[in-house]
Amino acid sequence: MPKRVAAKDTGRVRRLAWPRARAPFNAIRGAREGEAGVIFVAIDIGGTFTDLVGFDATAGRFVEAKSLTTPAQLVQGIVDCIRKSGLDAGAIDELIHGSTIAINTLIERKGAKTGLIVTRGTRDVYIIGRGNRPESYNLFFHRHQPLVPRRLTLEVAERVVSSGEVHEPLQCAGVEEAEETGGGRGRRE
Repeated sequence: MPKRVAAKDTGRVRRLAWPRARAPFNAIRGAREGEAGVIFVAIDIGGTFTDLVGFDATAGRFVEAKSLTTPAQLVQGIVDCIRKSGLDAGAIDELIHGSTIAINTLIERKGAKTGLIVTRGTRDVYIIGRGNRPESYNLFFHRHQPLVPRRLTLEVAERVVSSGEVHEPLQCAGVEEAEETGGGRGRRE
């Protein structure tokens, strides 16, 4: 039965729902009844540390580990955490992986220079985005800069209609030309 929590701001009582995916709970319950247990592990690679939290249903215990993130070899942090946790890597039944470092790269815009190849005639769709203005009455509102600048958004001749039928097939030569053009534009910065 989910717990009830009183919301401080409104005084109303809310019911917290269990996640829809009940498989982990059923596996844990099965392990308590004497069936084979499972091991669940969640790992997050951050900019400084890689963190691991796991549950060994057979032993009925949680484990956690932390190691330094190695930017040149991100997998090393995962391997170090599994080793420090004492879990057998081959016995892990479910592994959930998160990457804070990838999110931070997008937010801080420190990733690799990226080009975008689109269908001829749709170059500006990516920059325009949705036509709405999220903050209609905010005079200081500015949209975020796109991750790929317009000068690195290149067009190729091809067309797929709404039914999925190929109206104009993609030509490899057009993609190669766009790659060469985009590569030259990216190097100038």
